[in-house]
Amino acid sequence: MRYAIAHMNTALISSKIRVKLNKRAGKFTIDYSKAASADAVRFELLKRINGSHELFLMVNTAIDLCQKFPKSAHRLNLATEQGYKEAEAFLQASGYAYRLKATKKEFNRSLMGLSTGKTALCAVALMAVALGKGQLRQDFFDTLGCSHDLMIGIDPRRPSGTLLEEFESGIFDSIERNENFAYTMIDSPWLGHFYTDFDLAGLE
Repeated sequence: MRYAIAHMNTALISSKIRVKLNKRAGKFTIDYSKAASADAVRFELLKRINGSHELFLMVNTAIDLCQKFPKSAHRLNLATEQGYKEAEAFLQASGYAYRLKATKKEFNRSLMGLSTGKTALCAVALMAVALGKGQLRQDFFDTLGCSHDLMIGIDPRRPSGTLLEEFESGIFDSIERNENFAYTMIDSPWLGHFYTDFDLAGLE
């Protein structure tokens, strides 16, 4: 695992990346929160995996119409109404197989991290993109990957077209307890780490 990370490229060799194995869960935490360029680490790792494995990327985020995230000219935020519209236009022109929809979802209300026992109906943006081997591009990651936590299915066990249809119809909207993939990965830029049962040693 450490060998695979250290040999990604020279820009990442000097990055402060920590890898921990939770033996009970059989999952790795790859902490890039201290890296000089977290986005470069994220893209490089995903690109290496995608070089020899199909990926199914999902985003599930609440839409806050009042939210005003700072973003670069090339970065879209699905959590805003305008960002959602721009993301749809980008995906239509991208050539990727995808599904994008806005829906309503019930969330538990909380106060200071504690559940209030009440729920709220919120607008949610759901995006899924199927990537064949070697299809991950820098423009896609820079535009949509940077701003969101990514749920990633690695090596789908069923045709990606079928999975996209099931995602759109609401049969599933996350990788949690999802048997459709050989491996799963969560990439959280907010926490600064990957969490996965995929062993990067396989990339060596």
